[in-house]
Amino acid sequence: MADQPPDDRSRKLQMRTLYIAGAALAISVGHVVYAFLRDHVFD
Repeated sequence: MADQPPDDRSRKLQMRTLYIAGAALAISVGHVVYAFLRDHVFD
C-alpha cells in the first residue's frame, strides 16, 4: 500500500496533462474555425 500515493499522483498528473493538451487543441481548432468563418462567411 506504500506505493499507492505516488501512483495516484502520477495518474492525476497524467490526467491533468491530458486535460491541458485537449483544451489547447480545442482552442487552436476554434481559432482556425473562427478565422475561416471570419474570412469566408462573414465577408
